[in-house]
Amino acid sequence: SWAALASTCAATEASSDAAMVHVDAAEAYAVPGRYINDHRDTTRLNAEFHKSRQLRKATVVAIRPIHAGDEIYAAYGAAYWRARDAATSDDGAT
Repeated sequence: SWAALASTCAATEASSDAAMVHVDAAEAYAVPGRYINDHRDTTRLNAEFHKSRQLRKATVVAIRPIHAGDEIYAAYGAAYWRARDAATSDDGAT
């Protein structure tokens, strides 16, 4: 099992509201953390993001054992989903 999984991604502003910052790894193909997903079932979360606004990056830390082949899930946070929903509605996408 992994005691901790660490990777970094650039943090970007989610909106003009400086309080809303999220990790955007859309084009960071070499960063393993970009493949971490959120899960609606919070009992499936096995990692979490430790964000540093000052350093503009996030570290991913296992919160329980993660075994080879396990999917890694960490909550993206409410600000991420609000920004995503706003961007989707602005694009006219459904």
